Amino acid sequence: MKKLLIVSLAVLLMTSVFVVGAQANKTASIKPVKVAVVFFDFSNTYLSYMRGGMKAFESSLGPNVSVEYFDSRNDQPTQNDQIDTLIARGFDVIAVNPVDPKAASTIIAKAKVRNIPLVFFNRCPDAADILSYDKAWYVGTTPEESGIMQAQMIMNAWKNKPSLDKNKDGKMQYVILKGTPGHPDAEARTKLVVETMQKAGFPTEQLALQPANFKTDDAKNIMETWLGKFGDKIEMVVCNNDAMALGAVEALKSAGYFIGKKYMGVVGINALTTVVPLIKDDIMLGSVLSDPNFEAQAILTIAVNLVRGNEPMSGVKVGKVGTFRDVRMPYFEITKANIDVAEAAYAKTEVK
Repeated sequence: MKKLLIVSLAVLLMTSVFVVGAQANKTASIKPVKVAVVFFDFSNTYLSYMRGGMKAFESSLGPNVSVEYFDSRNDQPTQNDQIDTLIARGFDVIAVNPVDPKAASTIIAKAKVRNIPLVFFNRCPDAADILSYDKAWYVGTTPEESGIMQAQMIMNAWKNKPSLDKNKDGKMQYVILKGTPGHPDAEARTKLVVETMQKAGFPTEQLALQPANFKTDDAKNIMETWLGKFGDKIEMVVCNNDAMALGAVEALKSAGYFIGKKYMGVVGINALTTVVPLIKDDIMLGSVLSDPNFEAQAILTIAVNLVRGNEPMSGVKVGKVGTFRDVRMPYFEITKANIDVAEAAYAKTEVK
């Protein structure tokens, strides 16, 4: 009996040692990862929320992952130099929001020499550039979808709010505040919002279209000029992003709109916290949300997986892989009826 007990204890001890040893080996096998995240410009409002989402998500990556953030200040040569510095500093993976998507080939050439994985985000390089390097991925949205959603929102609002047709001619007179010319999002959003309305047979008349470079002040100045030229003939202001929608609203408020029955429809994209009160107060008709948390989490998760040799999409909860290692995040139409969705999304980007 004693002999049996001694043998049992010995087996238990060996098993315990094996389990502890296996756990130690497992911990040791979790390779430390240094992640560099390079933003085209910290001052961009949407990207500031994405950066907040990344910081809030860092702890979920585990103790062996460190993340540092860098600002290219909207200058591609600066960003190129930053990539050189980050490679020299020994970062294991670089997530980069290119100032100019056409510079992706230059960035890839730099990383490829040292076999460093890249995760491009927010501004999509050419598919050929991504496919030229087997350790390059892209995370972002499909900008065409936001244009389609914006058009659907406009058409629904026109149907449900007859007062938008101020001259009662059955046709919507509108202007478009476009983002930076040549920017993939600006081109796609502008093209698809117009095409979607046309294909639906929705009667429209475009009064003007002008780039405002995604900036509030530029949009405000352009809107003031349009009000001087077209006045109340404008029935809808279509904006490629919320920053420009804010500029349009400022100009309209200065001209006496949104008081009493003096109204003009405004729609944006991003559903930022700054436009949430405007949607709640029936000043803006709505916006289109791309949840910055989903994109932030996918970027960091894929980056760590690429370094550790895991399946890149392992642990990515939201997003679909396209045809060239591109991961696409969904959009959500935001109106007063579901404004809580946008509020919840941006609340999660706050670093506790």
